[in-house]
Amino acid sequence: HGPRQDAGFITSEDPGIVLLQHIFTYVKKYHHDTTKVMASGIRTKDDALQLAGCDYMIVPTKVMDELSATPTTEGYNDGLHMAAGDDASQAALNASEAAAAECVKLDTVDATAFTAGLGFAAEQLLQDGLKQAVADV
Repeated sequence: HGPRQDAGFITSEDPGIVLLQHIFTYVKKYHHDTTKVMASGIRTKDDALQLAGCDYMIVPTKVMDELSATPTTEGYNDGLHMAAGDDASQAALNASEAAAAECVKLDTVDATAFTAGLGFAAEQLLQDGLKQAVADV
């Protein structure tokens, strides 16, 4: 997929992917036993691979087909599971790295603190993502 222009400037970095990576890190560091992270709005195989390791992912059929067709060092890939010992495709997100990451814990998370922590761009992405999820149902 091409460059993103959501924030008024062109970048190859998808702000939604970056946001989910930050959310995953925070959740796995401070709420690892009680909270799961779900990714949606995945448009490409590269998006899915950048979020590999996320607890749940909503992946379109087209992307699942691309993942299934991707060879692995073990020669096995059903699009859902990595072959054991497949060093070339280690999960991009993992709980042990998240637990060791530097991340400031919020004392209290209410709607105001949550919105302030997201920032305007992330808040807009969240709203757009929720609207799209509702429209997809």
